[in-house]
Amino acid sequence: MKIGLITFHETTNFGSFLQTYGLYIAIINLGYDCEIVDYKCESIRKRELPKIKPKSCSLKDIAIYFILERKLQKKFASFQNTVHKYMKLSKPYYKYNIEEADKEYDAFVVGSDMLWNLSITDHDMVYFLDFVNDKGKKYAFSTSIGNRWNDKEIVAVSPFLKDFRRISLREKDSVRWVSGFLKKKIEFVCDPTMLLEKNNWEQLIVNEVKNKDNYILIYFYDPQMMEDAKKYASRHNYKVLYINYGKPVKGVKNIHPYHISEFLSLIKYAKSVFTASYHGMLFSIYFEVPFYCYMKENGNNVRFHSVFDRLNLWQCYQKSGERFKETVIDYGKVTEAVKEWRAESLAVLENYWEN
Repeated sequence: MKIGLITFHETTNFGSFLQTYGLYIAIINLGYDCEIVDYKCESIRKRELPKIKPKSCSLKDIAIYFILERKLQKKFASFQNTVHKYMKLSKPYYKYNIEEADKEYDAFVVGSDMLWNLSITDHDMVYFLDFVNDKGKKYAFSTSIGNRWNDKEIVAVSPFLKDFRRISLREKDSVRWVSGFLKKKIEFVCDPTMLLEKNNWEQLIVNEVKNKDNYILIYFYDPQMMEDAKKYASRHNYKVLYINYGKPVKGVKNIHPYHISEFLSLIKYAKSVFTASYHGMLFSIYFEVPFYCYMKENGNNVRFHSVFDRLNLWQCYQKSGERFKETVIDYGKVTEAVKEWRAESLAVLENYWEN
């Protein structure tokens, strides 16, 4: 059985790459032939791919290009090398020829990441498998919506969703909401990165951080998080490493890892992680690293909430404007809860094609 996986694989985002790898390997481990459908979504490429030249001839745009885009070009090249090293890709598909993919696969899986966030994809219905004629071939695993669809959008996507043979989402709130208006069983599963065990991720760490001095890691920017992290590091005599591809920030060591291996290694050996990233949080959990999570108040937060609820980690959530409070994570209990969630989700995936 040949399965086509449609996801956000052409990216400079660590989380997007890691969830692609997690689901791809999980399907392969179940004994199926899996291939990444190399679909070139115009909106995603505009959002994710580095620019090949300055936006304009202004000094500001030229400076942005050399400070940011040149680094992202190197990062993107590294990601593409890693994709081709560990995963199998189809020929390139675009809007005009994606229908040709229908005859190449026995089933399609949409997952994971924010593939059903219409503001990100610019309402691209390929991620709802609009090109697939046989509804028995349509599956979604651990897909994410983010902000809820409005009434007009619900009308647009519902006919495609009803055709799916199985749907699972990674946010509990989205499961309740979609199953309510769709009148269809929707299952709640973990993020695909959780389908693999810690040792699977450690195998990707081929170039570990060179300096394993005591440090905390900041991933994503938030003013309050930056200040809290600096004070925390000062109290514990830790260095502060900040993953930053843009303008350098004073008072911290600005770093720009290009390889998946570097990113995983940085989290694994950190004394603590300060992050506003969903996957920054998850990999802190997998490597059993203390973390503090800062979330912006928007619809995308439901993915964080689902993890906090399931793993009982609300103490790691740092609310905006509130005083920072150090916390201790009982990773004995958390890691057991992760194993349980992983087993449940793998059982759902394995059951997708048993008939």
